[in-house]
Amino acid sequence: MSLEINEKVCIRCSKNINDGELCVTSYCSRNCQKEDWKNSKNSNNEKNDLDIEEPSYTVITRLQEIMLVAKVKPKGVLLNSNIIHQQTFDTYLNSSLEVNLPSHSHPANLSFTSSASNEYFASFFVIQDSPTVKITVYQFKLDQICIYWQGDFPLSADEKYVEVVDTDGIGKLELQGSLMNDGETLFLHISPDYSHCLHLLIKDKGNTISWVHLERKGRQFKCEDYQFSDDEQYLFIIGAAEVNATQTTLTYPVEAYSTTSWDMFKKWKVECDYKRTVTSIKLLGPLYFDESIYVAIKSDHSGHNLIQGLHNNVSVTLPVDHVFDNKSPQKVWISKDGKNLVALPTKQDSLYYWDLTNPTYQPLQECTLLGVENEQDTIISKQERFCRFSPNGEVITVFSANDRVINIQIMLSWNFHIIDQIKIDYANFNGYQVWSVGMSETGGLSIFGVIFPPYPSAGSIRVVVSSIPGIYDHINKAEKYFDAISNGILTDDSRLFASWEVMAAYNKLSVTPKQTFPDSKPVDSIIRDNVYELIFLSNNCYDPGVSLELDAAEKVVHLLTFSYPWDKTCKVHVFAVKCNHTLTIIAVRIVKRHRLPGDFTEMCIRILYTDQNIFGSSLSLEISQCEDYYLLTMAHKSELRTYSGILHASKTSVVITDFNIKCDAKYDIFAISNSRSITLPSDWLVSPNNIITNSSGFCGYVPNIGQDENYGLLRFGNKRRSIYGASKLQMWLIYTYRDRTNDNILDEKFINIVSNNYNSVFEDMNYDVKDWLFPCVFAGAMNIDAMSNSDFLTKKFLKQYHQSKELVIKNTMTITYCISAACRIQPIGVQSFLSHVSLWTMDVEDRVVNTRSNDDSNFIKRKFKNVRGSDELTRFSNFIREKFRNIRRNDILVGIVKSIRGKIKNIHKNDVFRGIVNFIRWRLNPYLLYDLLYLMKYTRSSQETDSNVIKYTLPFAGFCSYKNHVFRMPTWNYKSDSQHNSLQQMAMLSFGQVSTFISNQPKPNHSFAESPFSCLVDEISAIKDEDLLLDFFEIIWFKKLLNRKLDTFARMKYLERLLIPMIINLIMHLLSGILIMQNNQVGAKAAASVQLIVVAYLGLYELRRLMTRSKYWNSFFNYVNLITILLAFTMVIQILSGNQPSAAFIAFSTTIVWVDMILQFRFYKPVGVLLIILIDMVKEISWFLTLLATLLVGFAFLPYFLLRNEISIFNNKFNNFVSFGSALLEIIKFLVNDYDSLKPWSNNVPVQLFRILFIIVISLIFLNILIVLLNLHVKSITKKSQIKWLKQVAEMIVDIEKYLLTSQERSRTDWFPIWFTYTVTESEREEWEKYMELKGKKWSLIEIKDKSKSKIETLEQSIDELKSILQQLRAEIREKNNN
Repeated sequence: MSLEINEKVCIRCSKNINDGELCVTSYCSRNCQKEDWKNSKNSNNEKNDLDIEEPSYTVITRLQEIMLVAKVKPKGVLLNSNIIHQQTFDTYLNSSLEVNLPSHSHPANLSFTSSASNEYFASFFVIQDSPTVKITVYQFKLDQICIYWQGDFPLSADEKYVEVVDTDGIGKLELQGSLMNDGETLFLHISPDYSHCLHLLIKDKGNTISWVHLERKGRQFKCEDYQFSDDEQYLFIIGAAEVNATQTTLTYPVEAYSTTSWDMFKKWKVECDYKRTVTSIKLLGPLYFDESIYVAIKSDHSGHNLIQGLHNNVSVTLPVDHVFDNKSPQKVWISKDGKNLVALPTKQDSLYYWDLTNPTYQPLQECTLLGVENEQDTIISKQERFCRFSPNGEVITVFSANDRVINIQIMLSWNFHIIDQIKIDYANFNGYQVWSVGMSETGGLSIFGVIFPPYPSAGSIRVVVSSIPGIYDHINKAEKYFDAISNGILTDDSRLFASWEVMAAYNKLSVTPKQTFPDSKPVDSIIRDNVYELIFLSNNCYDPGVSLELDAAEKVVHLLTFSYPWDKTCKVHVFAVKCNHTLTIIAVRIVKRHRLPGDFTEMCIRILYTDQNIFGSSLSLEISQCEDYYLLTMAHKSELRTYSGILHASKTSVVITDFNIKCDAKYDIFAISNSRSITLPSDWLVSPNNIITNSSGFCGYVPNIGQDENYGLLRFGNKRRSIYGASKLQMWLIYTYRDRTNDNILDEKFINIVSNNYNSVFEDMNYDVKDWLFPCVFAGAMNIDAMSNSDFLTKKFLKQYHQSKELVIKNTMTITYCISAACRIQPIGVQSFLSHVSLWTMDVEDRVVNTRSNDDSNFIKRKFKNVRGSDELTRFSNFIREKFRNIRRNDILVGIVKSIRGKIKNIHKNDVFRGIVNFIRWRLNPYLLYDLLYLMKYTRSSQETDSNVIKYTLPFAGFCSYKNHVFRMPTWNYKSDSQHNSLQQMAMLSFGQVSTFISNQPKPNHSFAESPFSCLVDEISAIKDEDLLLDFFEIIWFKKLLNRKLDTFARMKYLERLLIPMIINLIMHLLSGILIMQNNQVGAKAAASVQLIVVAYLGLYELRRLMTRSKYWNSFFNYVNLITILLAFTMVIQILSGNQPSAAFIAFSTTIVWVDMILQFRFYKPVGVLLIILIDMVKEISWFLTLLATLLVGFAFLPYFLLRNEISIFNNKFNNFVSFGSALLEIIKFLVNDYDSLKPWSNNVPVQLFRILFIIVISLIFLNILIVLLNLHVKSITKKSQIKWLKQVAEMIVDIEKYLLTSQERSRTDWFPIWFTYTVTESEREEWEKYMELKGKKWSLIEIKDKSKSKIETLEQSIDELKSILQQLRAEIREKNNN
């Protein structure tokens, strides 16, 4: 009998399988099953063999011989191509050359220019002794370069065009020009020398010659710059600078000419401060007449350029140098909407970007140009750059071309997420130099360059034009796509493509199709299996009894596959990844990366939606299509939703793409919140959530994990925008400052890697005034602290700013607009930080620039025309004219006038009088007076300072400006127990399902006028600690700023608009009272009418302060102002209504008005300091005065009870002690030794004892103690009163700026500069350093206390952890003992 053994063997390792193991799938373990599945997948379709087709482009190159030369001499250094290590010819890429012809001994000038699209180019040739310019325009076609038109244009005096001949001959000419894209119109710029130039317009292929500006026909003038608009509808010319009569303003005219009529269509005037020498001004292209016109202004003592908009009030100083070198290529480009600015330094491989809607001092974003050589160590640049914006400014394309390769980089302007990168090799010519890059719809990408003969041998100059036709279509499709989706897809234009129903039951999710798309494409199993391996297989989470192929199809559900319009071969796959109660929808694309820094293939993942709150609820998924765009919409059908983390809105829509676009940037916070861990099927909790931590949305916040940071930003997108602030804070709280007791399940190794590499939370350059919760990261951190009753995050930010000057300068905008709110949370830290930034030197130059358009004058003319056309005004003017005619007909009046005229004529003939008049005229010469006052001002200031004066700059851009809203922290109705919960509540209030706890949270109110300076003063004034409050006004730059405001406008405007009206009010009030007492009712009403106007003005001023200042009632002076206005108004109303006010009312009201006017002089230092000393002295001795008053009341009882029933028999005087009130009044008289009321009882012994006791106690003891106390307090108060006066002045300056200045005055950059620069003498510096040394000890003690407190807190947490561990050990020991 044989016994048959039926054993099962593992398919992979041939190991026997016991019963109960994975018998269904014939594997001995999970590892064998997983490895066998991987091997089968790799054998069928290797990921490395995945072929992604890339478009190829044909380069069409044509050469055109221009001229045979004997010698070539460029402006720069000419290098021979045959010499080793010297490959190029022109140092500065100048398109104007000096050449020597074989038949001439004298040099000639040869210049080239091309149209913007490079489809046409022109050569200008003129021999220096010949007055004729030879112009040839060439057209580039795909098969050849042909001559489009030619012409000879004389420049002699005998001809009709232009005269440039002088006594020395024709002189040295320079020819430059601009060629329009039609190839028929040429703008010729003729420069005989550096002092002037002439402009000639050649149209219709040379058949029409005219002047651009007829008013300057034949006249020479200096031109700073000229450029066509991008649509070539206008030509812009910047003329020479003009200095005003007082030599304070330098004005540059910017003229716009229509290219159809060639008439001047509009003119702007750019006004610069004359004190700062401006060397040049240049137009920044591309120019758009109705949308974007910018100029760059350069001074001779600064390495920065001021970018000024002519259509808007944008003015920003950028550290971009070499913009004004006419020999160098363009380095700065601005988008059509005027919102984006890109700078491309010539010899660097980097791009710098600024957002002009919210400009920053340093670049908001910067990236590496792939494949572009960094030429910082080379003398000669060999490459030309060209930048192109999409019509809506959402896409930036950068072209870099040299003599052998063209690199094209397409990126999103929002975050520089790279869309595509193309490298094209083309023909290499010996001595070839690229001069310009252009692109058009008909010609594609065109490269224009020149080949020179080797120096010094003769040869021919050849022009090389290369064209790549397919590039335009490729770039145009990408631009249209992202211009359409970056701000969201309009659902009205979309149609339903597919839909699914998501159900949660029995701890399992199901995704059921409701409507499928008709053109369903098969799922790419390679992509799906990679996703399955990433989230499930890597964590050993799969059903051992089911095939992994089926398990992958069950857990990774395919939703959609599509391709982008510009790249049909590369597919984007959309999957729904299911877990127990978590649904994650992702977009995946396989991309070949080039030069990052090498070539590799990667799987790009973007989280479209993630939700951990699907418990017993249903969710519908819909995909809508609009042309080539897809929109994913998620809607919760059930109202019952379990709260876990940040709750999504009931309906959410996102654009389906694997790029991190603008409209969906806010949803990153949901992915970041769910990145720590995930609950896989069978309650398998793992950390981290791999599907999220491998996505571009997560890696963009930590781009330097595993790869170079610059290249990582291109792969995932930059996260410096303010909309990413909430996500940055979420990352910070989760991975850096987390509660370890609640996060013990997390992968500590991964979290430590992220925490060590995560520093982007402090990259806080962008400030969004529209977002009241997260305008920037710093503001969001303060909101979290305010909601959680903490200052932890605010202190962290202030500490970072305190340690890094570079970080402060980089984040200058956000610090400027948030520092006042930080003062409310952490005043000590803010005071320390503001003191720390004193005496900082910064390389900035704030030029005062204003722009005016000639439309303003036309507007005023139209208004005057409308006013003159009014019938009522015409009748009134006719009536006045008739009255004057009647007066002139009066014989007596005519005789008087003739007599006066005769007297004046006789006086004029007097030589002595004429001498006096001439002397007075000379003395009152306004220009001479201005110069004298100017010299006196600066002579006086120089006498008051030392010889060593150092200039410093406050590193807060726009600190004095009223352009943007300052961050206002709301008063939170809801309070949270931790920063993490506070952030979740704020995120739901901003992005998701609003919690009932915080749904009624009101937004903070912004006043009608506010600046960082005014808000900071308001916050400082609210500090309760007086010593800390006064420490702010000890800061040296704060004192300098207050003095500057006083000298510039505050003192003058205070006098004009407040003090003079109050003086008029006092005079009219006093005059009304006098006239009433004289029964002059007519005069009193006239004075009251004038006073009514003044009172109305003062009342409106006070009413605005009352309505907008929250702490209005905290000031004693405001009560006096209100009482004064009410009394003056009451008196005016009584007089005008015919009711005569009483004498008592007039007396007391006049006194109060007089006192109020005297109090207004507190704005001036002598009066203000004295009033502060008086008020402080009264406060210091208030308790003593209270005690003295109590004693006086007690002493009043003695004569009251002794003498109340006595009858005075002395001179029949009345007894003043009959009542207690009269007795108390007499006691007060005793203080000044007036004892006359006691004379009738001089022989009364009790009365004599009372008098002696009063003299000893009150007169000798208490009054002398009062004098001593006053002397002691005066010494301590005098020094502090100076600082208190600065506080008072600061509050009054804020009132002046808000309520007394107009909006136009608040926009004046000379009063409210972007950068505040101040000077400090050596003695002031030494004094400040001593002060800082003393204060530093105090701050160090506070910091030591804070550190000790934090250490105690950490020790307490450690003790609590140890206690919990001991309790667990005890419980385990008990269980073992019981068993």
